[in-house]
Amino acid sequence: MTGGCFWSRSMPALAGEALCPTESTVLPPAMGELLTGKALVPAYHVSPNASPAQQQRQLVRVISTLAERLARLEEAYHSWDLFDPGPYFDWYPKQAESLCQWRERRGRVIVTVYADLLVPVFRSTVDKWGDQRDLASRLTRAARGLEEEATAPLLALWQPTTAAFWQQWKQASEVISGVTRQLYGLGTVDFMSSHGATDERQAVATRYNGQRNRIYSHVCEVPTLTLTRTFPLSPRRQPGRQQRLARHRIRECVHMLHS
Repeated sequence: MTGGCFWSRSMPALAGEALCPTESTVLPPAMGELLTGKALVPAYHVSPNASPAQQQRQLVRVISTLAERLARLEEAYHSWDLFDPGPYFDWYPKQAESLCQWRERRGRVIVTVYADLLVPVFRSTVDKWGDQRDLASRLTRAARGLEEEATAPLLALWQPTTAAFWQQWKQASEVISGVTRQLYGLGTVDFMSSHGATDERQAVATRYNGQRNRIYSHVCEVPTLTLTRTFPLSPRRQPGRQQRLARHRIRECVHMLHS
């Protein structure tokens, strides 16, 4: 029912992982292969070669389109026996698995779209984080004597690898912040009503048992274009409805027999 991989699909998630790396976290896949192995449809395409200003203009269009589709989902959702975000949002299966998470809970549908993944410089940032994690792992193994690799050459790579990550991070933060300001400035209702920045930041902090407050204090202002929509599940789709109806009919029959 949900996109299952646990890796950094948003700026707050990446900030949390950079602050508190965990061995259990799956290393990020190559963003380029993941989202451009099969190209995104034109409605979601943003040129990675465009200038930051041009990317922001393209992203305003892309996120507006995505927010509009998400806003219409409540009407369309109940026509599916089992909702498939791929055909609805016009994504290939792997793209849908990465970009969307949804669940039915307590009579409600909660849909999250990780729109930061549509930002080319964010995908590059996650790639750079993967490089840094990989290098850190190699250094640790070399220091413990688990690898024949010498530590000195690896240490020489550490500073440029870390600098490359933070440079990409700064660019991604500026682009996402700029797009967010423009969307709010334009009064884009569908975006404003589904902008899930606070929800995503809280969700990220909750993943770190015992460190929630510390993590949240670091991610509470990290920009993100993550979208979230919650709407009621139709009565006919709610769990246990048939059982409740059956019990109701039995009570009615018993009442009629004794009346």
